[in-house]
Amino acid sequence: MSPVRELRQFAQGIERGRAASTAARPRPESNERNEGYVTKLKLIKREMYGQTTFDVLHS
Repeated sequence: MSPVRELRQFAQGIERGRAASTAARPRPESNERNEGYVTKLKLIKREMYGQTTFDVLHS
């Protein structure tokens, strides 16, 4: 393998790593406050449809 080809493959690996790390970063619209709000809404919805109760979820 030529040094140029190895260098190109190394650079491509770094670019793939950059894309993965960018995708893994927390986003401003996904924070604890929103997650808690969504969880509470799901609980209310489940109770409305009779699928579960608060006691079952916290057991």
